[in-house]
Amino acid sequence: APADPALCAGRSDKGGLLLFDLRRLGADGQKALLARCDGLGAPQAEQDDAEVAAGFAPGGGVLDMALVEEGGESLAFCLTRGPVRAFELHGKAGPLAHRFDFDILAPHDVDTHGLVRPCALAAVGRTVFTATTAPSVAVWHRTDADGPCGH
Repeated sequence: APADPALCAGRSDKGGLLLFDLRRLGADGQKALLARCDGLGAPQAEQDDAEVAAGFAPGGGVLDMALVEEGGESLAFCLTRGPVRAFELHGKAGPLAHRFDFDILAPHDVDTHGLVRPCALAAVGRTVFTATTAPSVAVWHRTDADGPCGH
């Protein structure tokens, strides 16, 4: 479905995120739009679009979302058809900043038909839980940005 032109000014980018103040939603969605992070250069493949049209896979966009508040920072984890995307809300970089992407489809999850997809996301503290249609469940721990394997 096309994006609501009152909220997206007539354009909708794959992989982007819009941050709204729900108290301001009304006839003029631009007043409610607090911040925008445009698509991060990750367009979906034509094969994905064909699978959606055939009813094999869900459409694009955010499939699931989790919010985590910790140590004065608020992160939004967004599960897409590709990676989990993390966005910092109201951080030093502004009201909405892309922090990192994490691909949750492990090599053993990719089947010969390419129909394995991410399907669920939850987070508590520094621990993130993801699930795919393989079926598989992954539990990973967010590292410190200053650590040797940080995001």
